[in-house]
Amino acid sequence: MGSAIVGCDACLYLFTEGYKIFKILFCYNQYIVIGDSSFEPMVEPIVEFFKDYGYWGMGMLAFLSGTIVPVASEVLQVFFLGLGLNAVGITLAATLGNTLGGITCFLLGSLASKEWVLHFFNVPEKQIIRADAIIQKYGFLAAGLSFVPVIGDVLLIMLGIMRVGKTKVIVVMALGKLARYAFITASYFGIAELFGF
Repeated sequence: MGSAIVGCDACLYLFTEGYKIFKILFCYNQYIVIGDSSFEPMVEPIVEFFKDYGYWGMGMLAFLSGTIVPVASEVLQVFFLGLGLNAVGITLAATLGNTLGGITCFLLGSLASKEWVLHFFNVPEKQIIRADAIIQKYGFLAAGLSFVPVIGDVLLIMLGIMRVGKTKVIVVMALGKLARYAFITASYFGIAELFGF
């Protein structure tokens, strides 16, 4: 039952992210095609800023996204790709930042208890029970699901609380996050090619 729930969450996540990617590409492409001159003076410095500091910015926002801060780093990743920044560089910056954020959650869990997490982070007990069941079933491999919204951060905190092997968790978590950002990059180029962006 638990794996079916995680599977449904992952499918919903991928569908939602795919929709966000399409929406951003469409809006960004419409701006370029329409070329609304009234917005151009405001947009151009922002675009240049992101081009100059894009990799650092991507890494920092992915770091925040990897912690308990609700930031949609995938949306920014697609924006950076739309600006023409290097796909491998953006994917690696996002993976590194998000992995470091995940390590922060894991270490936070290793210093905490379930009761502390329930109290200070206002995490619903239902999510803790769900994360606990997934970890009991899959062990350190559950870290590969740390990219799944809502439950991912809780999984990492619980892995820390349960004192699961640090190295194994970090490696599996990094591979899961790399797969996620690589999928988003590949989706971006596939959708861009399909719609001629």
